[in-house]
Amino acid sequence: MNSVLKVCVGLLAVLVLVPAVFAQVSNVPVVGEYHGAAGLYDTYFRGISVRGSYAYIVGGEDTDEDTFRGLFVLDVSNPTSIDETGRVSTGVPRDVVVQGNYAYVVTDFNGFLSINISNPANPVQADIFNGEEFGPYSVEALDTVAVTLSWFYNTPYVDTWNIRNPQDLKLYSEQWLGSWPFDLCTFSAAAYHGMDYIGIAANSCDFYTMSITGGWMGSCEIPDGDAWGVAFKGNYAYVASGSSGGSRIINTSDPYAPVDVTRVGALPAAERALVSGNFLFLSGAPGNRVLIFDISTPTAPVPVGRTNSIVVENMDVSGNFLYVIEQWGSLYVYDCTAIISCSGTSRGSVQLIKSGPPNWGYRLVESQGCIDQLTFTNFCPGTTGYVTGAAAANWSVLANGDGNNGDSIIFVANFPLTSGSTDTFWLSNSNCGIAQINWSVGDTSGIIDGPLPVELASFDAVSSSGGIRLSFSTASELNNDHFEIMRSTFEFGEYTRITSLPSQGNSATEHRYAYLDRDVADGQTYWYFLADVDQNGNRTEHRDLLRSALARGASVLPKEYYLSAYPNPFNPSTTISFSIIESGNVRLDVYDVSGRWIRTLTNENREAGSYSVTFNANDLPSGIYFVRMNAYAFRTTHKIVLMK
Repeated sequence: MNSVLKVCVGLLAVLVLVPAVFAQVSNVPVVGEYHGAAGLYDTYFRGISVRGSYAYIVGGEDTDEDTFRGLFVLDVSNPTSIDETGRVSTGVPRDVVVQGNYAYVVTDFNGFLSINISNPANPVQADIFNGEEFGPYSVEALDTVAVTLSWFYNTPYVDTWNIRNPQDLKLYSEQWLGSWPFDLCTFSAAAYHGMDYIGIAANSCDFYTMSITGGWMGSCEIPDGDAWGVAFKGNYAYVASGSSGGSRIINTSDPYAPVDVTRVGALPAAERALVSGNFLFLSGAPGNRVLIFDISTPTAPVPVGRTNSIVVENMDVSGNFLYVIEQWGSLYVYDCTAIISCSGTSRGSVQLIKSGPPNWGYRLVESQGCIDQLTFTNFCPGTTGYVTGAAAANWSVLANGDGNNGDSIIFVANFPLTSGSTDTFWLSNSNCGIAQINWSVGDTSGIIDGPLPVELASFDAVSSSGGIRLSFSTASELNNDHFEIMRSTFEFGEYTRITSLPSQGNSATEHRYAYLDRDVADGQTYWYFLADVDQNGNRTEHRDLLRSALARGASVLPKEYYLSAYPNPFNPSTTISFSIIESGNVRLDVYDVSGRWIRTLTNENREAGSYSVTFNANDLPSGIYFVRMNAYAFRTTHKIVLMK
């Protein structure tokens, strides 16, 4: 190691990162492609820089009529229809970077060029610097300074340029690493805008910091000496490395003493690194993919996305899109909107969907940004949390407290919820009801009520001349909203709500209720149970007081029109029950919340009586829908909720 360089401190942990960790993240979709006009292997690409609606790509093209080496300008304003807008010859190009109205290109033999791209359809060379000892192959630019990397007579060079006047390029400084073993190094660089230094990743060597005005500052050893690329976010350099320890995270707060702060297994091996906002893109990662990490916490990168398998020659990010070029003249555009939208405010809500004891089910709904953590507090001691079904593949329980001393039950996601998606979570406690618990998710929080008690004193079903009379009494009611009477013709069959009865709300004294079920058939046995619904919409079924009765006497026709649905909310199907008091045409239609017709459930002549049809919404999204009934002069509408 060169004695003028201060070697970094920090633990260099070596571990081969298991690719399966990243195999779980979702693929970002390809939304556009472009393939060189000359055909496979007749066009090649080397470097790319995207600004605004244009991608500036350097490479070459061979046809029967001509050979071209230079800068291609592609219009990418519509990724699904990418067209070449202009081109200009440069010699054999290696890399390109765009700054303002100029593209800066490095070539194998023609030197360092500036190209005026103010008119993308007609790019024009502005200046060229030809040096005797010049064979650059990489370029980065920041403000008024450009950095080129070259390799001449087995010696690696780092040159900085004054590009304040793009029509008059001036060499600012030139640095080299000297003789063997540094003659084995090749460079890739990224510039940090906040201070006057750059970071250099040297393949077959290590990571270095260098002053823009000239002079080496510090270095940091890379396991196996295998550093390929580097990109900065603040004071942190992300070094793409093919070493057995994976890529590295270097703290350069003190550029004279950079520190390796990589956690074991934090990043995979890679060849190129690119940072855009709070996201790190590593190419050449396991499986020949670009892996995407959220680096909002710089030392704790979180994998959030990946491309399909692709051999990356170079890449750039503009807006929400990742642009990747393959060597043989292909450009692929990936839409990263779902990932990038995860930054900023995140909002969600929690709904109680199943009451215990022993198990309470809660549905988490994302409404803005990305949700990757759900926390419950203020629960009964001894409560535990768990996840089942499809959600279990993405969520796990990070903390499972017992409710004492303000501790929490915390669910964490491998991949955040986005785009209005939902998942379901469970809390379990056999010994106490959860009267009220707190939840927090993203930037939102709230309070959810558990089951609120209704103490039933009795429930009876007795056959009578007019139907089956149902009666029940309550010893007390707390925050109760209404009762629902459920009925089936089989003890273990499907139960349908036949009526709702208003309750007392809050009461510490006995109250009696009665209802006559007239819609019965002679000789048929009916089974009933009672459900109560509290003022927060939480529903408790009292199946322990299941009752039955045999309908006797003449068949009883319905005395009133009736329309209901059970279950409601439902997923994916519900039974629509209706009664008509006179014969005629009956039509049932389903509409969405905007009034758009969805489908007709029935449209036919029927005799007076009671009927039911099944509505299957397996092909519909979650939401509110309305069932509209038209029967002779009677019209009514019933709201149903599909909750997937």
